[in-house]
Amino acid sequence: MATATTETTEVGRRFLDALSQRDWDAVRALLGADVKLRALVPKTLREEEGPDAVVDRFKFWWDELDDFRLLDGNVDELAGLAAVRYRFAGRDAEDGDLQVEQHCFLIVENGSITAINSVCSGFQQA
Repeated sequence: MATATTETTEVGRRFLDALSQRDWDAVRALLGADVKLRALVPKTLREEEGPDAVVDRFKFWWDELDDFRLLDGNVDELAGLAAVRYRFAGRDAEDGDLQVEQHCFLIVENGSITAINSVCSGFQQA
């Protein structure tokens, strides 16, 4: 198990910044070659492996929203993990104004994210 370090929280901050800007190249650059995503969303558990699949999942969630913005976010340490929480807002062409919140726990090893365990509120009408 990785231990919490300044590097761990710094990677978490860079992850949050990259997601907030939908900078998929920056997100990908933070991911280890064997990164795994486990995301509990309202109707199912999503699992992805590898940087391309993980980035594609985040793109699927956020890329189509207009007026995409970070409403609130936080990065903290929890027992060696980077605990990253964020709430995004945006406008969907069909569903209107939406908000969504996720809590991600990142395992960071040698400066790269090797695992993301996430729980999501699902898209909520704003």
